[in-house]
Amino acid sequence: MTEFILLLLVFLFGAFALMKYMKTQRIRSGALDQNLKKVLSTYRMLRSHQEELGTNAFAIGCALKADRGELARDMGRLSVRILDEKGKRREGAEALGMETVENEGKYYYQICEDLEEKLSFEELTAALVRLKDVLESKYPDELVSLADTYLTLVVDGKKLLQMLEKGRK
Repeated sequence: MTEFILLLLVFLFGAFALMKYMKTQRIRSGALDQNLKKVLSTYRMLRSHQEELGTNAFAIGCALKADRGELARDMGRLSVRILDEKGKRREGAEALGMETVENEGKYYYQICEDLEEKLSFEELTAALVRLKDVLESKYPDELVSLADTYLTLVVDGKKLLQMLEKGRK
């Protein structure tokens, strides 16, 4: 009887791992492309208003939420967001329809895209890798880097680095 239970548990864990792997593969193949297009559109809109927001740095990843005084990830939504250390960008952000998440004196302004279901970290990473490739091709002068659960984008960051390099020489 014990062997049967162990065999059943091994089968269940194997089936669960296979389902998770298949979902990640579907995301790599484009299952979230409609959501990613909306996120890209949001980024494009915010990028065009970067002067009003007073920033040229954006983050794309899972949405943030305040949960009992702590900053938490909402794995059921993707967001394009900016960080504001002092709250000075609030007016411009709210005028663009961004929601505000405050935690320990830091303000995060974001526009979110709801997903059909929550993502695991592996699935989120797969989606962000797809989005990173698109962003790098559409905006070759952006500085795009991938962290564990978000992308960081700096508008015209490559141009800025080239200017700094020329200044050193």
